Amino acid sequence: MRVALGIILGLVGILPFSAQEPSAAEGLGFSPDPTESLTRLVEGRVAEGVAPGAVVLVGRGAGIASAVVVGDRSRQPETHALTRDTIFDLASLTKVLATTLSVMRLVEEGQVALEDPVIKYLPEFRGKGKEAITVESLLRHRGGLLPDNALADYAEGTQRAWERICALGLRADPDTHYIYTDVGFIVLGRLVEAVSGKPLDVYARDHVFLPLGMKDTRFVRKGIAVASSWRDRVAPTEPAPGAALPLQAVVHDPRARAMDGVAGHAGLFAPADDVARAAMMLARRGRLESGEAFLSEATWRLMVTAPEDLSDAERRGLGWDLRPAGESGHRPGGL
Repeated sequence: MRVALGIILGLVGILPFSAQEPSAAEGLGFSPDPTESLTRLVEGRVAEGVAPGAVVLVGRGAGIASAVVVGDRSRQPETHALTRDTIFDLASLTKVLATTLSVMRLVEEGQVALEDPVIKYLPEFRGKGKEAITVESLLRHRGGLLPDNALADYAEGTQRAWERICALGLRADPDTHYIYTDVGFIVLGRLVEAVSGKPLDVYARDHVFLPLGMKDTRFVRKGIAVASSWRDRVAPTEPAPGAALPLQAVVHDPRARAMDGVAGHAGLFAPADDVARAAMMLARRGRLESGEAFLSEATWRLMVTAPEDLSDAERRGLGWDLRPAGESGHRPGGL
């Protein structure tokens, strides 16, 4: 079962930072209030069977203007209504919310340089032309790596999977083509661990989620118990192969699941409001609601700027997709 999570923040003409509390839609510059029309739209899509339910938040850097919650969180073995605090498997939003923000925190601290080759931090990654891949190349999906390697490469656990990734060749020369890749972000997750000396889930918790107030955001590492009060809020996804019931509080992505639930490309869980906290930080040019800098404005600008020589189809910031959303409005990692 799939449940849609929509986070839409007004980032057109990104607002200067404001410390005001969340206010009515009109106070945030939305006129008329979008809630009624948005509710009709989402109800229609749920009725069409696009998803059993959706949580949609609309806002700007100063706060949430509108929240719409429609449909069901789960329908088997029992039906449960969706609520605003439902926790979702974020899938590829892991790339931008956990991995990209963790890398950029390390850049801020001077521990990582974007122009450095990845092998400076992960020497075992060298070989078959990968020496030319930089940290920035991976963040922009321009490292030349393939989208995904074989699922069989992950069958023997995290370390063996990493060894097989290090043995991969290139699909294209680095910095010549945009190739959306899970593999590249698995490498970046490993880089965060090598530089920080902490597992990705721990570093992201301490340096990204807690500072941003994302109190219900976490990876679910295999073998680590989670509170039932948190688990019961998680929307199920789909059954794993051979299973009768959908996965709940277990990552849906099979590669991340084989890596004990923690990987740079997938594995993160969060409710809509936590995702919005990260998005509002970006709308405030890297600042927290308190006014304190989470990222410097220079670092923020790097994240939300694409090189001028890229085509519209390849417009990526650091981690973030900067292309227009189009009619579907669905771009994992879109800003």
